[in-house]
Amino acid sequence: MKQLLLIGLVAFTVPAIAAPPKKKPAKSAAPNNWYLVSMNGKPVGTLSESFSRDASDGELVTSQNWVSANGEVSEIETLTTPNDDLSPISFNLHYKGSAKELRLNAILQRNEHIADMHYKLIQSKPAPLKREEKTFPMAPQTIFYSSLPRYLARHASGMYTARAIMEDVRSLDYSVKILQIRRTSESRKFGALTCEQSFVSLNGPMAEFWVAKDGTLCQVAIPESRSLIELKPESEAKSAFKAAK
Repeated sequence: MKQLLLIGLVAFTVPAIAAPPKKKPAKSAAPNNWYLVSMNGKPVGTLSESFSRDASDGELVTSQNWVSANGEVSEIETLTTPNDDLSPISFNLHYKGSAKELRLNAILQRNEHIADMHYKLIQSKPAPLKREEKTFPMAPQTIFYSSLPRYLARHASGMYTARAIMEDVRSLDYSVKILQIRRTSESRKFGALTCEQSFVSLNGPMAEFWVAKDGTLCQVAIPESRSLIELKPESEAKSAFKAAK
């Protein structure tokens, strides 16, 4: 599930590490999209995702909640610019599993023409308590990995590369990843949505993305690991996951 979280696209008693970016009043908010996560044909988790926009400047807030069959929960919130670049501003992560629990806050810091991503982490499990702060240079044209479906929807067919920051950094690997992307002209129906095909490689395994024109993720398939993330009605995703537990 850990690898799938990275490829596919988490109020406990852990001390606060930094004030998270304040949510501004949203002028529009889409209902949650629900996904069923499967490996080898068996449901292993769910993902729910919602979006809202800032009332004044249109900044995009993305909230994700991942739940796995082994009890892992990852809550992720990202803030990005509203333009086609979807440039990162900040993200917050709270991950809780049986052997590890951590909170991570990252925020973009600008100094003249230089941009850095500054990370603050508190890991409460396993003991002892671990605190860490790191700063990494932020290359131009970098996106959050959770922004990839909207990034694909805003680009034409062809082959290109993109840089991505992984928000689910339980491995504490903060490095920017290089994505190799092939956007095709193929399309197919997923329910009422017409979705377009892209292939994305992240250091090896190729993932097949189907994304609607509005940036809604319809499906991610990773043949090498027989992994699948499918857009489903909420009741169907929950019932399939519950039946497989």
